[in-house]
Amino acid sequence: MSDRLDTLLTRRARRRLRRNRTDLAVLLGVVALGLSLGLTFLVAATSSLRGMDDFAASHHRESGHFEPASGKDVPPEGTPGYETTRTADVTGPGSSVLRLGPPRERINRHQIVSGRELRAADELLLNRRYAQAHGIALGDRITAGERRLTVVGYAAAPDLIAVRNSEIVLQPNHERFGVGFVTAETFAHWRDTARTTVFWDSSVDVARMSGTYEAAAVRDVQNNSRVQQAIGDSQGPRDLALLILGIFLVIIFALLAVHHFENRKREAADLEAFDLLGHRRRAMARHLRDPLAPLLVGWAVASAVALAAAGPAMDINAKLYDYPRMSVDLGTWALASLAVGLLLALLNWAAHRMFYPGRPARTVRRRRLPLARLRWLPDAGYRLRLVRGLRNPREPVATVVLLLVVAFLVNFSLSLRVSVDSYLEALEDQTPFSHMYVLPDDSGSSDDSGSSEGSDGKGPPVRETDEAGRLSTLYHASGTAQSVFEVPPKSRYFGTTTGPVVTGAFQEKYGIGTGDLLTLRSLDGTRTHPLRITGVTDETTSSYVYLPTGGLAAVAEGGAGGAEPGVPVLFTASAHPQLEGRTQSVGKEEIVSSGRSIVEIINLQIGLLIGLACLLLVLMLLALYRFVLGTQQEFLRVMRLNGHGPRVLVRALFGFTAPAAVLAVVLSQLLAVRVVRWFFDGIMYDFSAYVPVASGLGVPLLTGALLALLMSVFLLHAHKKMRSPS
Repeated sequence: MSDRLDTLLTRRARRRLRRNRTDLAVLLGVVALGLSLGLTFLVAATSSLRGMDDFAASHHRESGHFEPASGKDVPPEGTPGYETTRTADVTGPGSSVLRLGPPRERINRHQIVSGRELRAADELLLNRRYAQAHGIALGDRITAGERRLTVVGYAAAPDLIAVRNSEIVLQPNHERFGVGFVTAETFAHWRDTARTTVFWDSSVDVARMSGTYEAAAVRDVQNNSRVQQAIGDSQGPRDLALLILGIFLVIIFALLAVHHFENRKREAADLEAFDLLGHRRRAMARHLRDPLAPLLVGWAVASAVALAAAGPAMDINAKLYDYPRMSVDLGTWALASLAVGLLLALLNWAAHRMFYPGRPARTVRRRRLPLARLRWLPDAGYRLRLVRGLRNPREPVATVVLLLVVAFLVNFSLSLRVSVDSYLEALEDQTPFSHMYVLPDDSGSSDDSGSSEGSDGKGPPVRETDEAGRLSTLYHASGTAQSVFEVPPKSRYFGTTTGPVVTGAFQEKYGIGTGDLLTLRSLDGTRTHPLRITGVTDETTSSYVYLPTGGLAAVAEGGAGGAEPGVPVLFTASAHPQLEGRTQSVGKEEIVSSGRSIVEIINLQIGLLIGLACLLLVLMLLALYRFVLGTQQEFLRVMRLNGHGPRVLVRALFGFTAPAAVLAVVLSQLLAVRVVRWFFDGIMYDFSAYVPVASGLGVPLLTGALLALLMSVFLLHAHKKMRSPS
């Protein structure tokens, strides 16, 4: 009997597989495609994070750095916990800016990614992405600040993974800016124009350091975007990958539930017979194993794709960043793959238990809503649809949930894409100056009009369109660094600033606007600056604070002298002939083009996600369509015998689906906007750059139009099918 029963159950399983081959193929496709994308980006991002952490530990990444005020002391050579380095900005290939300095010996030590170390005075190490952007190969000779140097290697350093010219530049722009290392003998050629930077490590007490050394600018490592930018751009895709995996696991569970529900309903009589014969457990086990083949194959494909594609996925961000030598973390891949495989098995078991209880379920008599109470609905099909939904609410609820999940994925992808594109457009409009130069000392400062020469005659001549300012770095209560600009009260670039003013991005980011009290402090907490905000600008791309010249000193509380150190800057309407190429600067074109760089990377990643989301939308609607038709054959037969035509039948099966889709799109858009904000904040909350989430009806209307088109196709097919007598 046992062998005959096994043969019978095997034959029945084969018939189910043939009958459900389309549904199982959809399940296989969703598992393979969705988990491939999620696992690939999860493994790639986690491998990048681990590689950067290992590199930071082995090459002694800084805990922070400061630039000493002009003429002030720096830690003597060899002071424990400190390392003083010098850099100079020179003109490189293609009129780019090349920041050169000697190699660091203790903190932020570099790694040779390709090539070899410096040996002679005419040799140079470059960051790899800058060299690639300018077509510079190992062994080439280039002109750097009127010196001919041979490139002998590509180097990376813990503080130079994101090689950016300034904190106000969103992303690295390798066509405009790069860094390099030269010997101390070669660097002596630029020592007169060099700037000093002091690194400190975790052994240094910041409060004591601030009391000993006077800094013009100071940043701890948590607020150093040259360090945190690359970390955030790996954490964001990692968190996004977890979100994608979660969404697809929900969808896979829904597909498994549909599969088990449909088979249980079709074979209810046979299962009851097996139960009476005492073979329920064995029959149920065969139903549990039916979806295992597509789950196993899809999981194996996703795992293999993740292992093969994680390296190229790491290279997507590597187009922007100068990573050290890294490889795919096989331990992370194995652990993530095993965890996903176990979750798939658990979801299959849970969906099976939902519809195949351990013992026959007791029949519960329910009060049924009579059709007579729904006479206010003129159409018989809609009345039937409403009654069936109230009697069995799981089907309409499942439909809304699935539409909500898939619409969220589409809305999220589109919102992310539109937000970045809108940011790029606003970035060009909201950068009012052509260049911002960091002056070597206070000699470039001027009066409130910003139209006079330096007071001691040593500074560069200030033209009519030039405007002097001052940049200080203060810290919010949360520990986030804030860029504070002191500008003339009637600034030609930033408008009227008679009191503390914040940008619109600052208000949206921190919830602080006109009339609110903003308290900023120095890094060591010895000086505080209570600022009563008097206005909000319309700038949405950067979260800055503007004060009139001398405003920080007027409100400072505590500390020696009360004033906050800063660096003098000069805003210009065009390149300054006496400053260009001789001091640190950032231009409008560099700011805007750095935004274009990140747009290219995000468009590549989000393009994959949008394509997958649209494909998933088609597959999910197809699965719902087949599920509804497949489980309502007896209902359709009875309705046809009662003389109901195709129009009534279609409405009885799919009525109110359009309002449900509209509800799903609206709710998913509200959720998508919040998740996109969380995604951007996870990458750059500690930075001044701010990407607002695009608002408006464009994204939900596009998603709704896509849903309407697909639903129209399925409904037309259903109407045609209802005309068939079969």
